[in-house]
Amino acid sequence: LGISFACVPTEAKPLSGPRTGILIAGENHPGHWALNKEPAFDLDPIGLAELKSVQEAYRDPTSTKLITEVL
Repeated sequence: LGISFACVPTEAKPLSGPRTGILIAGENHPGHWALNKEPAFDLDPIGLAELKSVQEAYRDPTSTKLITEVL
Protein backbone atom coordinates (compact mmCIF):
# COMPACT_ATOMS: atom_id res chain seq x y z
CA LEU A 1 0.00 0.00 0.00
CA GLY A 2 1.36 3.39 -0.88
CA ILE A 3 0.24 6.98 -1.12
CA SER A 4 1.53 9.43 -3.65
CA PHE A 5 1.03 13.19 -3.74
CA ALA A 6 1.91 15.36 -6.70
CA CYS A 7 1.79 19.09 -6.00
CA VAL A 8 1.79 21.10 -9.21
CA PRO A 9 0.92 24.72 -9.99
CA THR A 10 -2.56 25.24 -11.45
CA GLU A 11 -0.91 26.70 -14.55
CA ALA A 12 0.48 23.24 -15.37
CA LYS A 13 -1.56 21.55 -18.09
CA PRO A 14 -1.99 17.79 -17.62
CA LEU A 15 -0.81 15.78 -20.62
CA SER A 16 -2.38 12.43 -19.78
CA GLY A 17 -4.66 10.69 -17.34
CA PRO A 18 -7.56 12.13 -15.38
CA ARG A 19 -7.44 15.90 -15.04
CA THR A 20 -8.71 16.19 -11.48
CA GLY A 21 -7.27 17.27 -8.18
CA ILE A 22 -7.77 19.06 -4.90
CA LEU A 23 -6.77 22.69 -4.62
CA ILE A 24 -4.50 23.19 -1.61
CA ALA A 25 -3.72 26.88 -2.14
CA GLY A 26 -4.64 29.75 -4.43
CA GLU A 27 -7.13 29.59 -7.28
CA ASN A 28 -7.65 27.27 -10.24
CA HIS A 29 -6.48 29.60 -13.01
CA PRO A 30 -6.47 29.09 -16.00
CA GLY A 31 -8.76 26.16 -15.19
CA HIS A 32 -6.85 23.16 -16.55
CA TRP A 33 -8.05 21.05 -13.62
CA ALA A 34 -11.49 19.78 -12.55
CA LEU A 35 -11.65 19.95 -8.77
CA ASN A 36 -12.70 16.85 -6.84
CA LYS A 37 -15.62 17.21 -4.44
CA GLU A 38 -14.36 17.11 -0.88
CA PRO A 39 -16.30 15.20 1.80
CA ALA A 40 -18.12 17.27 4.41
CA PHE A 41 -17.69 14.61 7.13
CA ASP A 42 -16.34 11.07 7.63
CA LEU A 43 -17.98 8.54 5.29
CA ASP A 44 -19.92 11.32 3.53
CA PRO A 45 -21.92 9.60 0.74
CA ILE A 46 -21.04 12.41 -1.70
CA GLY A 47 -17.34 12.09 -0.86
CA LEU A 48 -17.45 8.29 -1.19
CA ALA A 49 -19.15 8.57 -4.60
CA GLU A 50 -16.44 11.02 -5.71
CA LEU A 51 -13.72 8.64 -4.50
CA LYS A 52 -15.26 5.76 -6.44
CA SER A 53 -15.48 7.90 -9.58
CA VAL A 54 -11.81 8.92 -9.34
CA GLN A 55 -10.70 5.34 -8.67
CA GLU A 56 -12.63 4.06 -11.69
CA ALA A 57 -11.10 6.75 -13.92
CA TYR A 58 -7.57 5.72 -12.91
CA ARG A 59 -8.33 2.03 -13.37
CA ASP A 60 -9.94 2.42 -16.82
CA PRO A 61 -7.19 1.95 -19.42
CA THR A 62 -9.36 3.57 -22.13
CA SER A 63 -9.52 6.85 -20.19
CA THR A 64 -5.75 7.15 -19.79
CA LYS A 65 -3.47 8.21 -22.62
CA LEU A 66 0.22 7.50 -22.66
CA ILE A 67 2.45 10.56 -22.75
CA THR A 68 3.83 9.39 -26.10
CA GLU A 69 0.32 9.56 -27.58
CA VAL A 70 -0.09 13.18 -26.47
CA LEU A 71 3.23 14.49 -27.78
